[in-house]
Amino acid sequence: MEVRWVRSHRYPAVYVYMDGDYVDGEQMAEYRGRTALVSDAIHEGRLTLQIHNARTSDDGQYRCLFEKDGVYQEANLDLKIVEFKMTFSWKMLLLLGLLLAGAAGLIR
Repeated sequence: MEVRWVRSHRYPAVYVYMDGDYVDGEQMAEYRGRTALVSDAIHEGRLTLQIHNARTSDDGQYRCLFEKDGVYQEANLDLKIVEFKMTFSWKMLLLLGLLLAGAAGLIR
């Protein structure tokens, strides 16, 4: 059995799972150390690819290619990454901490 998550090309891949093992030699460098395959429901035909520390460059089309005993299936996914930035100054964090402490009754 082979499960291959790819972007626009079959090689290099985002993630490759072959005969029960992860195949790191075919993985795109930008996904190394950031992906995991959740296969606890593989007997039901369900797999999940996790991408940790998502980046805006991860946005786009993904394909899951599945092959077992000469039977091929494919699923397509469009992943949208939205960048969210929030910055606080130390004064805002101090004020927020004081407000929370006051609400909890720690400051009177």
